[in-house]
Amino acid sequence: MGKKIFILLILLCSLLPVSAYAGSATLHWEANSEADLNGYNIYYGETSRSYGPLVPVGNVTEYTLEGLQPGQTYYFAITAVDTSGNESGFSAEVKKTIAEDPDQGTEPPSGILADMIGGWLMKAGSGAVVSDISGNGHNGVFGHNSSTPDPVWQTDAKYGNIVGLYGYDWNTRLGNYIDLGPLDIQGEAMSVGIMFRLNDIDPKDGQLISKQQNRTEGGHFWSLGRYQDNRLVFNLKSGGTESRLVSPGTDLYQTGQWAFAVATYDGKTMRLYCNGQEAGTMNKTGAVDTDSAVHAFIGVNQASTQLYTTFRGDVAFAFVYERALSAGEISTIYQNGKDALTGTPPPNAPDTVPPTIAITAPTGESAYTTKAAALTLSGSASDNVGVTAVTWNCSTGGSGTATGTTGWSVPDVALKAGENLITVESSDAAGNKASRQLTVTYVIPDTTPPTVAITSPTDENAYTTKAAALTLSGSASDNVGVTAVTWSCSTGEKGTATGTTGWSVPDVALEAGENSITITAADGAGNTATQTLTVTYAAGPDLKPGLIAGWMMTEGSGAVVSDISGNGNMGVFGHNSSTPDPVWQTDTTYGNIVELYGYDWNNRLGNYIDLGALDVQGNAMSVGIMFRLNDIEPKDGQLISKQQKRAEDGHFWSLGRYRDNRLVFTLKSGGTESRLVSPGTGLYQTGQWAFAVATYDGQTMRLYCNGQEAGTMAKTGTVDTDSAIHAFIGVSQNDTQIYTTHRGDVAFAFVYDRALSPEEIGFFYQNGKETLAEK
Repeated sequence: MGKKIFILLILLCSLLPVSAYAGSATLHWEANSEADLNGYNIYYGETSRSYGPLVPVGNVTEYTLEGLQPGQTYYFAITAVDTSGNESGFSAEVKKTIAEDPDQGTEPPSGILADMIGGWLMKAGSGAVVSDISGNGHNGVFGHNSSTPDPVWQTDAKYGNIVGLYGYDWNTRLGNYIDLGPLDIQGEAMSVGIMFRLNDIDPKDGQLISKQQNRTEGGHFWSLGRYQDNRLVFNLKSGGTESRLVSPGTDLYQTGQWAFAVATYDGKTMRLYCNGQEAGTMNKTGAVDTDSAVHAFIGVNQASTQLYTTFRGDVAFAFVYERALSAGEISTIYQNGKDALTGTPPPNAPDTVPPTIAITAPTGESAYTTKAAALTLSGSASDNVGVTAVTWNCSTGGSGTATGTTGWSVPDVALKAGENLITVESSDAAGNKASRQLTVTYVIPDTTPPTVAITSPTDENAYTTKAAALTLSGSASDNVGVTAVTWSCSTGEKGTATGTTGWSVPDVALEAGENSITITAADGAGNTATQTLTVTYAAGPDLKPGLIAGWMMTEGSGAVVSDISGNGNMGVFGHNSSTPDPVWQTDTTYGNIVELYGYDWNNRLGNYIDLGALDVQGNAMSVGIMFRLNDIEPKDGQLISKQQKRAEDGHFWSLGRYRDNRLVFTLKSGGTESRLVSPGTGLYQTGQWAFAVATYDGQTMRLYCNGQEAGTMAKTGTVDTDSAIHAFIGVSQNDTQIYTTHRGDVAFAFVYDRALSPEEIGFFYQNGKETLAEK
């Protein structure tokens, strides 16, 4: 059977004595509130956390075990089991010594005295020994350091006989104390308490009652002491690990006034109390560490064999339990003093002890959020005499009486949107009350789906592209808020978009034919909306063959533009005279671009891109450039070229502008240069992008502008080469003189060693640098 993974709500509350016959023990525990609870198992054994076979007891909260050995101490724990057979972890452990036969002795103490292992009421009034009322023989013995006398018996108007101690300080071994012997706590629960009165605030801190080996961290088995600013401190070691709880509040006690300090531990939580009120908590688990060689003391900070006395004042009584006292029991002892520990409180004493109450479901915390319009609460309550009623009210309306008292429930509390403060109050017969509050935030379920729209590359339901990848963007909205926008493609790809109300999805890879891309917007409530775009990928021609250099200008910074062909023909920024390098810009159509500033044919100013000693091998080529003029001056000049001189026969190949906004293609083969000028004028305009391409197939030179043929000329032969001459963008070279002749922007450029077809040129024009980059 597996261990169920959930927070164990069961708490083994008490072990009730049964006086009718020996050899039995009755256990009582708080009910677990989970809906699928099936019942409980009892585990017990003669050693802590070492149990025999389980005892299934069904769905009850009280059970009597029989056949136990009189005089034997047993350890008990409870688990809860659900309808699927899953079992919880163990509850906190309690122990009990089984009573002897009534004819052979009396039963161990019950009620507030149950599980006391040491109690010192300081009633003797004389001598050097204070008796242990628990019957366990842990008598306290007066002791002193150096020449200091033993503790002194005194008489107090409220508590009768008391003991006066004189502690000195942390560094001088003087003063006196009470030695309680090798007192150990067996198991994982305890309480230690002391009624004390300071006669002098110095020393400012130190132990009241403790078992420790060293003053340093890790040296305390358990200790209850004073701390700076009149606070309390509780040290406890379990499993070799020491924890220290310091009360957050200051001035809990004052010089010359009685104060009642208590520390408890229930296997889960360490708690501090002062004068009947809780003063601090800390989580803690494990059995209390023990060492029979180390003594416990009142008024001592022990360091190895050195005893430092750190308490200067009076002690009325003290005690140690092997269980955690309840808040009600602590309050009873505070109200009734020594009489409470004798089991004979004053006759007709009024009940001033308030009950306790806890909310355990739907949560044990102080706040809870739900989407349900009604809420069921349950919990527990206790009182030193008895809980008479548990009532409830809600700040947004509604009140009533709970079902049950020590275990109570309130079904179907109606909630309103927003915060609802629910108060649950327990009462006893004397009119004492206690309350707990739960702030419930009712969030009305959101059933409204978001909206989502695709706006780019189109807001229609279908789109056709020649690009192998597609970027989408759009918008989404929701009455509460869009939490995520995701996408999926019929190709199997999927992911999360960047952004929500404004979103984008870059580079969705497409397959040839139809691709269905679905965008989904979601809100926090799980509502979704979708928009689908059917994208037809009409794959263009394969443009990779023959590419010997391609510059996409995608870098956006630096002084080098990469060659995407893989042939290493990088472009390097350059300039003449005092002109700076080319400048990176951003364009809405082409992204990163390069701005050039050319001057004229006669002055060596301006800037350019040096493409290195780029040669075309063979009898075919293509050269192209996407350019935009910022100024029509100079009226003509090279866009991209490899030339030695500006004069005839000085060009290997060049593509340039010519007067009247025409294009010119110059090509040399077999030492003979030919020049093709487009007959049409006005092919391009200032401030507008233009795509110029020149091709040569071994028979014909051709010019294209913006995908349309703009001129032809017959030509044969192999393209001339010269590895000493560089190619440039934006330069007309004349021997070693570089004249910059392009004043405008460049988006991309390329060179092939074959003639591109009109269809390929048209494809370039339509798809720009993205298409070339894909190839």
